[in-house]
Parts: sequence; C-alpha cells; structure tokens
Amino acid sequence: MAEKQKKLPKYLSLFNDIKSQIDEGFYSPGEKLPSVRKLSEMRGLSITTINRAYQELEFCGCVTVLPQSGYYVAIQPDYKPPQTSFKITDPQSVDVIKLVNLVFHDTTDQSLLQFGAGIPPADMLPIPQLNKILIKILQSKSIQQNVTGTAEGHASLREQIARYMFLLNSKVQPDDILITSGCNEAIYLAFASICQPGDHVAVETPCYFGILHILQVLGIKVIEIPADPKTGIDLDVLEFGLKHYKVKAVYVNSNCNNPLGSTIPTENKKELVKIAGKFNVPIIEDDSTGELYFSKNRPSTVKSFDKEGNVIYCSSFSKVISPTYRIGWIIPGKYIDQVAQMKQAINVGSATLQQVTLAEYLDSGQYERHLRRIRRAYSQKVRLMYDAVLNYFPDQTYVTNPQGGYSLWVQLPPKVNALDLYWKLKKIKISICPGAIFTVDHKYDNHLRLSASFYSNELSIFVKTLGDEVKKLA
Repeated sequence: MAEKQKKLPKYLSLFNDIKSQIDEGFYSPGEKLPSVRKLSEMRGLSITTINRAYQELEFCGCVTVLPQSGYYVAIQPDYKPPQTSFKITDPQSVDVIKLVNLVFHDTTDQSLLQFGAGIPPADMLPIPQLNKILIKILQSKSIQQNVTGTAEGHASLREQIARYMFLLNSKVQPDDILITSGCNEAIYLAFASICQPGDHVAVETPCYFGILHILQVLGIKVIEIPADPKTGIDLDVLEFGLKHYKVKAVYVNSNCNNPLGSTIPTENKKELVKIAGKFNVPIIEDDSTGELYFSKNRPSTVKSFDKEGNVIYCSSFSKVISPTYRIGWIIPGKYIDQVAQMKQAINVGSATLQQVTLAEYLDSGQYERHLRRIRRAYSQKVRLMYDAVLNYFPDQTYVTNPQGGYSLWVQLPPKVNALDLYWKLKKIKISICPGAIFTVDHKYDNHLRLSASFYSNELSIFVKTLGDEVKKLA
C-alpha cells in the first residue's frame, strides 16, 4: 500500500491531504486556505503543483477561489433548490406592475436599510475616474452639444464594446451593436421587435421582475420554465414547452443570474442554442450581471455559440460602472434592422456625453482593475450575508450559494408569506424583495430575494431582526 502511495503524483498527494483536513473540520466552511506561495514554501513543492492541487479541489467543489484574494473552503449549501418539478401551465398574463413600483420606490428611500435593492453602492463605482474624464471632455468642447446622437450610438463606445465581445469569443463589428439606455431598454427592444401583444415567450423562473414588467407592458404572455440555483434554466422542460406551445422567444439571464446567482454551464449554453435553433425561436440573452462572477474565469456567453444570428445579446454598464449613466447595448444578430428602427422610434439615440466618457474609461486600462476589486468585495459580502441568514433564520429556511452577483434567493418556512414579511419589515425601516414579484403566479409566496450589495458584518444585527420576524410568522 505504501508503495502505491509513493507513486501518486505530487499534486494528487497534496489534494488528498487538504481534502482530508477539510473533511475532518480542520478548516471551516468559508475559511481561507494557505496561499499558493506559503504552501510551496511549507511543502517544498512547485507553484505549478500547488495550483494543480487547488484546481482539482475547486473542480470537486471543495474550495472556491476569490480573484486577488485566494482559496477558501467552499460553503456547502444548506438549501433546497427552487421547485424543479413545476408542471408547465398554459401561457399566462403578467400582473406585477404595482408591486414593481413599490420595490423601485424603496430603492430611492434613504430611510430604509437596503436589503432589497439590486443596485451597487456608490463606493463600488469608479465615480472619481468618470468625473475626471467627463470634465476633460466638457472642457475640450469635442462634443456637439446641440446635436442628438444617432440610434446606433457613438462609434468610440461601440468599438470598445466590440473589442470586449471579442474577448468573450464573439466576433462582432461595431456596426452590429446598438447603444441603449440601460439593459432594460435593450431587452424591451428585443421583445418589442419580434413579438406582438398576445404572443407567448418562455422565461426562466424565478425571473427578474424587470423582465416581467416589460412583458406586462407589451401585453405578452409568459410560459415559466423552472431554473436550478446552480445550472439555470431546465433545458428538458424548455424543449417540452417549445414542442407544445407556439413560443416567439426564450429569455435567459445566463450568468450570475438575478435572483438565483446561477450560471448556465458551457455545455448547457451550447445545447440551448441548438434547441432554440431546432424550433427557430430566438434567444434573448441578458448578460448584465456576467462580469460579477466569483470563479477564476469569466463565464462564457450564449452568444458565443451562436452562428446564425439567432441570439439577441443584451447587457449594460449599470451594475459595474454607473447606474446613473444608463448605458447598455444590444447585439441583435439577424434582427438588427427592426431593432434599430424600434430604437430610433422610441428615443432617437442614447446620451452621447455619457457614451464618450465610458469609451474613454474603457480605453484607459482601469476597467479590469475595477472589476477585480468589486468581484472580490461582492464575493465577501455574499458569503457574510449567507452565513448570517443560516445563523439567524429558523429551521426550514434554505438559501442559495451564488456563483456571482450580489443576490441571495431565500426559501422561507412554508407558512411564511414573504409579502406579509415585506410590510412588517418596512415598518421597521428594512427593505426586502418579496418572491411574488419574480413570477406570474404564486410559486414563490414564501421566498424572497436579499441583496448583499450594501452588506457588512456590522449589519448582521439587522439580519437577526429579519430572522426574528420570520420566526414570528412561521
């Protein structure tokens, strides 16, 4: 037996040692593991060997890596995934606008503790850098301030986005891109360009309420497809839905999903493109949260596997650079003519000054450093809030372990109505986002979305308050 152990590759021997220590509780969930350099010095092994061992541990789910921070023992999720056995119902009309208006109003109410707002805090944004660039542009008088921008958007920003998309394995030209007023307008344009009132679209569930709001305004009916907290939309159920209903489009929030925090695996993305192509149904991909990943590498996009122009790609800089600039973009593929016409009809063009400012910021080389900083911060915030929920909420509470973003999807005990909880918490100045807003029926009455974007250890007392209120209702 000893002879066999000697023949083990060095990385595998180290893998076994670290895994045993984790299994035996020497390292606790969420605890930081020794750095690659420290292990190299302690064990007399090469950096390559240490990295290989950690990569294997990451692959088997034992550890997670935080960019620019190191390796941590993975927090093994103590949750039940949202129901994956939902039967597809007939297409349903959407009725969420009243609740959406309430939640949007909460995000601007400075008297509330923001556990519901899916927005970045100001200290996570490169405001000083943007202001510096903006002032320089204004002083240079290089912008024609008496001219409306074009529907396509400013050439300099579209060039920067084309370069960015190339890094995501999507070869697009600047002329393939239209600048929009945020990602929501991009998605609105996508649906409005290919659907008519009364048409049916398939969406993942739970689904970001902003999408449901758009579909209600457009008079489009929804077929909900269950999504897994780790792997996203259920492709088998989706294919069943496409076979049995006349579906005009499929919507997915592919990476670091809001509210689940899930990321569709690469193979599933490829299969999604095949399934949609088989039924000749366009995919509307929302990748607005894609840069907020916690893993080592940026997740792929559905668009990168699209060879026919059937994927309409939508994203924005609102989550990572500036919500107030309201700058997003859409790559409509083969639907570019109707999307461009729709864009011009709605608002002629997006704000030019903000576009030029963002283009210069992207060209400055500061963007990647900024992204590394906020990914690290959000991953820590999410981990802290996750631990607090598990500590303070009652039994029969389950919470997702996100792969990115800053949302936690929480399943409460069966008797707890999250909308009742919403009103009780609002009276004590705490905001949450009730699960009812993420569906067209009553699938998530005992669910809620918590946002960790503003979270810190000092706020754990308020999570305890929230947990106490849940216990009362349970």
